[in-house]
Amino acid sequence: MTFSFALILAELDTFTLDQADALFEAGCDDCSPSVSAGVVVLEFDREADSPRQAIDSAIRQVRELGWRIERIEPDDLVTQSEIAKRLNRSRESVRQLVHGERQDGSFPRPVAAVTSTSPLWSWLEVTRWCVARNICSPSALEMAKTIKLVNGLMGSGRRGRLSARTQSALAEQVQEKAAKYGSSRRKRS
Repeated sequence: MTFSFALILAELDTFTLDQADALFEAGCDDCSPSVSAGVVVLEFDREADSPRQAIDSAIRQVRELGWRIERIEPDDLVTQSEIAKRLNRSRESVRQLVHGERQDGSFPRPVAAVTSTSPLWSWLEVTRWCVARNICSPSALEMAKTIKLVNGLMGSGRRGRLSARTQSALAEQVQEKAAKYGSSRRKRS
């Protein structure tokens, strides 16, 4: 299965052809590097058995080059428009889900910017809800869980300041927690 995600690099604000060559030599031939607003973004379309394997292998390859990763995207916080884009649905269809005009009226509540014209939802909560209603695939939920877990471990004020050793330890923790979560979920079923 192919998993799409982006690694946002810390401390780099430009990306040279030599760096692109090094990335390719490291095995990241499924990556498109770019610079957006002074931020280096490595967009992957990685073949793997699971999101965890896809993200972990990309992190390891990028770390081997000595580059630090700030976070993984797509981000968990999403607008209605982003929900529509990720679900491949029209904005009107998502508006109807949000306002209870479709399905059972139990769409997740926004988690941030509730009083603004563009409230934000947790993509993880949206995918849980959508999987339960066969609107999106379980792999979308697994990807959302993996990204939120890794970003949570890398984030909370420490973004971009993790050593390669710490990032490696975090990747191992993610694998262990995901394996435990998966086995406990199978036992309950």
